[in-house]
Amino acid sequence: MVFRNTGFIIGCMLAFYMPTFLKAQDQQFTQFYNSMVYVNPATVGNESVPRASFGYRSQWASLAGNLTGFTGAVDTYFKKYNSGAGILFNSGQGGVGGLYSTDLMSIYSYRVKFKKDWSLNLGMQLGYVFRGGTYYQYVFGDQLYLDGDVKNSSQENLNQSKNINYFDTGAGFLLFKEGTQIGVSAYHFTRPNQSVNGGVDRLPMKISATFSHRFILDYRATRTEEYYTSITPMIYYSWQGPYQQMSIGAMYDFTPFQIGLFYRGMPYLSQDGVINSDAIAPAVGVRYKGFVFGYSYDITISGLTNQSGGAHEIHLGYVVESLKPYKPKNRFKKKK
Repeated sequence: MVFRNTGFIIGCMLAFYMPTFLKAQDQQFTQFYNSMVYVNPATVGNESVPRASFGYRSQWASLAGNLTGFTGAVDTYFKKYNSGAGILFNSGQGGVGGLYSTDLMSIYSYRVKFKKDWSLNLGMQLGYVFRGGTYYQYVFGDQLYLDGDVKNSSQENLNQSKNINYFDTGAGFLLFKEGTQIGVSAYHFTRPNQSVNGGVDRLPMKISATFSHRFILDYRATRTEEYYTSITPMIYYSWQGPYQQMSIGAMYDFTPFQIGLFYRGMPYLSQDGVINSDAIAPAVGVRYKGFVFGYSYDITISGLTNQSGGAHEIHLGYVVESLKPYKPKNRFKKKK
């Protein structure tokens, strides 16, 4: 039999299996470079001025059980104390109204300065997580007909399901200078129990590493503005439980615009004969007078194919420009 609405059926299947394959993974953002406070707590304060960032992701947008995620952060740096501080908010939902998770984290970092313009940030975060589900909106296997119709009720017993709350932690370091960043972070040290059905489901630790370096191709400055052309290769690797993922790509800047391309996957790893190759993601952005806008779209290249609708991601941000009177800058000038 041929299904008349394949996307609907796949969405129902995702809703049914969502508690199984979402239980051990944090949400991932293609534009990790625009949500670094989420990636590594040590990035708090590394801009040395106040900033705010907000990101939204809609994954598998064509399916009934698509995943959505939101992250927002505000942070600043206190030069007198060599310290940064910030607040991070995350929210994610999966399934047809199904599982949801909301995190609220407080973050602190301390900066150690070295010679030759290098600095080291040591960061840690502590917060609270709210997790649960609106199970009445799930579609279970006994509700499905082969012609695509769905029963109104299921025989599944959901009486054991409940909402849970728990503390969570994270830490990291960031070695950086103008144009270069190397960072490592770790989360979920206490491996909290995240089960919402009365069982035990320990959240695996998550380890992440990032690297980026900006190559300046051209630079000029006026009394009020900087203009430059550059290319910035980036790598983001994460490991959580049995899952590994890597994003690699580059952003090309020509003030105030950005374009980029990223590949997500680990093609040298395979499971059950399936190569770990997830998506190719073109990205565009604008940075103007402290405002930041970014958009990316994931073109699915895995077995799920673009029947899923890929993933849309939008980021907005603001970085307070220098709080001091303007002085001509030469940080990008090439050495003779």
